[in-house]
Amino acid sequence: MTTPNEELRKENDTLRAELNTTEVLLEECKMDWSGDVTQIKAEHKHEIDQLRAQLAEIEKAEPVAWMSEHGHLYETLAAAGEYSTPLFTRPMPAESNAELVEAAYDEVQRQIVERYRVEKSIGGFWPCCVKAGDGTMDIFVGSKKQAEHVRQALQTACLDGAFMMSNAALSKYKGAK
Repeated sequence: MTTPNEELRKENDTLRAELNTTEVLLEECKMDWSGDVTQIKAEHKHEIDQLRAQLAEIEKAEPVAWMSEHGHLYETLAAAGEYSTPLFTRPMPAESNAELVEAAYDEVQRQIVERYRVEKSIGGFWPCCVKAGDGTMDIFVGSKKQAEHVRQALQTACLDGAFMMSNAALSKYKGAK
């Protein structure tokens, strides 16, 4: 017959083993994240390169005229005055670029939340697992509480990365003005 102290020690040892397993799996997941980011970048490389080329072309454009604060048009900046607006032959990036970055961040947030899910484990000892992406990859297997914790940690880490990228993009855009 076991004493309550022995039972508590056994339960404590079991929980420590589960925690160690969770920490090892979390470290393995961190290694996988870099691969996911690389894959996503590779999938969208063509679009990113195309947008960079368009932006470079727009940034090279020279104004064709200036409009004074009273609405008069001038051929030179000196004639238009200090508070004039440059006029171009094609649209220039506007404040809406910041809105585009924020909209992209919102979409990335939605995708990250959908990416990591807790599902019932098929077979095995543990009742739940954390799946990523299309559901073919089991990232973690354990109790429902552990799986929810791992899912939340994965989402938090990815959301933090997305937040950092969004801030970098916004600060670069605002700094370029």
